[in-house]
Amino acid sequence: MESGYSPSFASLGIIFFAHGAQKLLGWFGGAGYAQTMRVFREQLHLPLLVALFAILVEFFGGFCLILGFHLLAIALALIVVVKGSGALSVDRILYEHVRNSSQAALANQISLLT
Repeated sequence: MESGYSPSFASLGIIFFAHGAQKLLGWFGGAGYAQTMRVFREQLHLPLLVALFAILVEFFGGFCLILGFHLLAIALALIVVVKGSGALSVDRILYEHVRNSSQAALANQISLLT
């Protein structure tokens, strides 16, 4: 385990902690735990443990980075959360684009003819 203060790690820690605090505690204009879990479960269709993992990793992982604990486990957990949220965002954007485009409507009509 490495420990010690690093401005770059502390900066990342502040960002993750703030986002985790929005989701977990409702700080900084966030929705809080109940509303965040509702969105994760009902709109994003995440399993309970995955949604809980994302919230807790952002909050406690960010807090550990601020304090100077640079654990490999924290880094890997934060990578999983960031990659997962990025994949959800990209998939949602692409889905909305295709769903709303005229190409999707045309493809739907063509598939009905065949």
